[in-house]
Amino acid sequence: MTSIRQGAKTSTADRALLVAQIDGLIAGGMAVRNACLEIGCKFVNYYRWKSQAAQALIPSAPKPKLKSGRKAKFTLSEAETRRLRFWRLVKGSIPLAVESAIAEAITEHDEPYFKALRECVVSERDTGARLSLENAMAMRAHWEAAASARKAVAWPQSVQRACRVTAAEEAEFRGKKHVTHERGTERRGNTIRTADNEIIPWYAGAIWESDDMSLNDPFRFHDAKEGREILGRQALFTIDAYSLHWLGCSHIGRDRDSYRAEDIASHFADIVDQHGLPLIWRIERGRWDNSFIWGCKIGEDKEGKDIRWGGLDAIIHMREKFNSTGKANVEGSFNLLQAIMDHGFNGQTHSIGRLRGEFENATRDMLRAGRDDASLMKFWNIQQSAEAAQRAMHLFNSRPKQRHNFGNEMRVPAQLWAEVVKRPCPAEERWRFLPVKMQTTVKKGGLIDVSIPHYAQSFRFRLNGASRCNVQLDKGHQILIAFHPGEAWQGCHVFNSDTTTRNREGFTFAERIGVADWMEDALQEDLYAESYSPGQVRAAAQVRREFRSIVAGSHFSGRRVSHAQDSHGNSLAVQTGVKPADASPAAPRESAPRELSIDTPRLRRATREPVLVSTGADFDAEEEYLAMSQR
Repeated sequence: MTSIRQGAKTSTADRALLVAQIDGLIAGGMAVRNACLEIGCKFVNYYRWKSQAAQALIPSAPKPKLKSGRKAKFTLSEAETRRLRFWRLVKGSIPLAVESAIAEAITEHDEPYFKALRECVVSERDTGARLSLENAMAMRAHWEAAASARKAVAWPQSVQRACRVTAAEEAEFRGKKHVTHERGTERRGNTIRTADNEIIPWYAGAIWESDDMSLNDPFRFHDAKEGREILGRQALFTIDAYSLHWLGCSHIGRDRDSYRAEDIASHFADIVDQHGLPLIWRIERGRWDNSFIWGCKIGEDKEGKDIRWGGLDAIIHMREKFNSTGKANVEGSFNLLQAIMDHGFNGQTHSIGRLRGEFENATRDMLRAGRDDASLMKFWNIQQSAEAAQRAMHLFNSRPKQRHNFGNEMRVPAQLWAEVVKRPCPAEERWRFLPVKMQTTVKKGGLIDVSIPHYAQSFRFRLNGASRCNVQLDKGHQILIAFHPGEAWQGCHVFNSDTTTRNREGFTFAERIGVADWMEDALQEDLYAESYSPGQVRAAAQVRREFRSIVAGSHFSGRRVSHAQDSHGNSLAVQTGVKPADASPAAPRESAPRELSIDTPRLRRATREPVLVSTGADFDAEEEYLAMSQR
């Protein structure tokens, strides 16, 4: 006898066959339940299917009534529903939303809670619709009944449904940035549309992404203001989006564990000196939205838009992203990079973890580091941390990764990056990577004197008679300047912005004039006695910076820069590693130093003529302190 498996989907014909078979057994004297069991059909289904078959044979027969559920306790209008949803968005909670709607709808309250709540939620400026007095009184009675019974208020489904808001509505209420997270977006493919409306394939070196990351393994560095070592966690990273190949990182040691536009500029300059220029560079907002990236404002056009000078967008397509989705490659790669670096690879240093409350001993040592040298020494110094980051980047670049852009095939970032064709930065455009860009006027005597935030003294440069500038400009001549406050000895790049008769040479707007020489402070008296006290506080802009890069086809080798500076323009830097064959200096120096081999470390001081000596790859805090204190 044919039977149908329990739970299987049955058609009308199958059901009719089963009912007919069961009816035949019943006609033979078998009980209904036994007949259903014999056929393999639940007896409740037998009665239901038999009734449905009868209804199909007699269309005029009355149809069974469907169960509609109980009547809603509160009947709300469309305006009341919108008001409840408004309070749900404001308060983020259904109970608070209903209570706020009740409090604003009833003018007089004898219940203390609603009386106090009304004073908080009622505003004269709010003219929106409110709950009707009838519904508000009924809801308050429902709330009071639950409170009297000392039970949690259970609002019926009619109220909960009225308070229901979608994720898109909540995102719209919280702002544009939240809306983007709720919108479906297309996957980014392997093509780029150029400025000439040409579609080209994506390639290595086309798009770079930069972002900051707080390291899980804090590092120690010497702080001139405190006169001792303190801990920091800040680092800047740059990655190639096509290959997912890390290009370099810069450890930033500043007071309050922060970084500034000049740190971003130094990081960008080191990356460009090593790898050249990309087609597109993606950044985020916040501290990255500054005059170094976009240039200094020099006016407005007819439409009221800012006119800027000196921005990187003249040689690179800068793209500012408002959330992590816009720079997903660097954001997504941070997780694996941190996992490789954590705990110094094998417990060589402390790690405070990624979640609050992790690794209590390491966190306790980090908090004690300010007053306990033993706890401080448990952490790497800034150079050791930079070396570890370089090793981690190399491991990341050597590890195959699954990429949907390549049909979910496993690709090695280092192999993809090996296909890159370097686009060197033109020597005449290298000044764009200087952090300070501003408009000023020439002072008396052909001098440039400007004050920079966070620096105790102004920076003074000689324009008239400078070794790299054959020009005489009068007092009041409008100029545009660009320089690095931490490397003021390199000079100040000067461009014309004067359109009056003072511009007797006929310079066009933004035409390059030359490089003004830095004027170091002279001695009051020179009796060759002991220098001024090295204990003076000169740390308003003091910073320690460590840069490491990865070179295609190499192991750990790459450009490495150790930089220290104070707030008086004094700097000390050690550079080692691979020197790009096509790298050009930003501008010729007044007196060329003696040549050193590529592998010889170069020591740079803030003197008129940089002293180049052969030294070790690293310099410790004592060497840094003495070099910057004795001029």
